[in-house]
Amino acid sequence: MIFDDSEFIQVADISHHQGHPPRFPIVDFHKMKQWGFAGCVIRASHGALADNAFVYNWVACRGVLPRSSYSYYENLIEPKRQAEKHWSQIEDDFEGMAFLDLEDETTAKYYHWDYWYQWLERLKTISGLPSDKIGIYSGYWYLKDNFKLMNAAQREYFRQYRLWLAWYGPKGTDPLKPDFESMLVPLPYAHEDLLMVQTGTPVIGRAAGVYSEELDYNRVNGRINFERMFGHYQPKADISISIRSAA
Repeated sequence: MIFDDSEFIQVADISHHQGHPPRFPIVDFHKMKQWGFAGCVIRASHGALADNAFVYNWVACRGVLPRSSYSYYENLIEPKRQAEKHWSQIEDDFEGMAFLDLEDETTAKYYHWDYWYQWLERLKTISGLPSDKIGIYSGYWYLKDNFKLMNAAQREYFRQYRLWLAWYGPKGTDPLKPDFESMLVPLPYAHEDLLMVQTGTPVIGRAAGVYSEELDYNRVNGRINFERMFGHYQPKADISISIRSAA
């Protein structure tokens, strides 16, 4: 097992559930930083809709903690529309990476890896972002079940996007003290492909500056991957594998 936890780098991820003005207080990112978080991934959109708190969170976090964004993929919504909404939220103030959140289990028209491909390619086309500035968030079993429907070349296409893995471990595991030795990574990804791991939702929210009692907790796979996630974007040439030619 390869997971560099030597620097103990902690990152939060949030959406409107952690604070949504004016009904709920805005997230206190200074307090989040004091708690010990080194960065934050903020939900920009879900489906073709903006996250209700993104406009508050993205601005409030700026200059306090390094930022990245994510989009919750909905199986009911055409994927290119979803990618366009994500980019429209961040294009004027891009920072870090853009993540595609894959966890919706609704049986619907756009629940298929080919539509994930369309989301990813559409985002690259309209944003100019290279593959190393786009990542995938998902759980082990979710990806495993979907990757087994692909051939080897198609799986390799997805590997160009670094993985943010949800792995909560056996029941009763303390998310603040994860057992990385037991962690499984879905093929074709390997442990060295991991950017970070979401280990659970401990009851630390109020102490860490958010409205909700629970807060998603993540550990980064070493300093190099932290810099990959949160370094400022510098345009460069990118070569993409065509899933069509690989099929």
